Amino acid sequence: MIESYDDIAKKTGATLVSCCGCDSVPWDISTFAVANYLKENNNEGLKRIQFFDEMAGAASGGTLETLFESMAHPESKKNNLGYDPLLKVPGTKDKAAVGLSSKNQSFLGYSSFHKSWVGPWALATGNSLIVKRSNAILNYSGDKNLVYEEALVYPSFSVGFNEMFSMIIFGTSLFFWPLGWVMRTFVLPKPGEGPSREIMENGFLNLIGYATGTNGTKVKSQLYYPKDPGYMDTGRMLAEAGLTLALEEDKLTTTGGYLTPSSGLGRTYLQRLLNTGCKIDIQTDKR
Repeated sequence: MIESYDDIAKKTGATLVSCCGCDSVPWDISTFAVANYLKENNNEGLKRIQFFDEMAGAASGGTLETLFESMAHPESKKNNLGYDPLLKVPGTKDKAAVGLSSKNQSFLGYSSFHKSWVGPWALATGNSLIVKRSNAILNYSGDKNLVYEEALVYPSFSVGFNEMFSMIIFGTSLFFWPLGWVMRTFVLPKPGEGPSREIMENGFLNLIGYATGTNGTKVKSQLYYPKDPGYMDTGRMLAEAGLTLALEEDKLTTTGGYLTPSSGLGRTYLQRLLNTGCKIDIQTDKR
């Protein structure tokens, strides 16, 4: 999408922003907010950010069906840029000077740093790629690659173990069609089915971030979404992204190109999210 549409979008002044839902606004906008905090309060860049995701919600049949169909009919497009399109400087053929190195949690384990059981989060890879593009455009990290880490927090070992076992079964069903047929036919919700209104109302996302600045300053952030992040609050994220472009485009500092929520919508978008239900807190970490 970047290779196909970034140049013409920049030329015409169109701002194209994808991934404006649960993947990947919370992580992208949190990184943006922390980077700005470090810059404004300490005059330093962002060296490393580590996220711990606490959430409650459920997937719908349509989302799961998308996964099965994507695995059954994979598509690829040849990259003609000669480098990762996420590093493309909008409107040019230039490659950004900085990128991102991700170290996401890959299996069940105990984090002595966060003092909790943690495991992999399915969206972590996608989140890190969106933050990678934001960093390429906004240059949070100066002359070094930004280090990005993410893990899903479990309330206990037993919950984590059960979640990991279920994830292994589901992952196997994506590649082993007989098991996939059984899961889709008898176990998983069908397209059009999904979490109840009650489950969505009681869902939440509490995103804890620990960051280190380029001069060593430690920062802790907390971004809270009060509803199910995958559906109810994704609807709000999408709506506020559209309203930011429709009503407050004159406040945006970056326009034109294929951008990310942070690089394309920035502070104005973050403020709209805070005005409609989110809460954010950023402070120096004294530990």
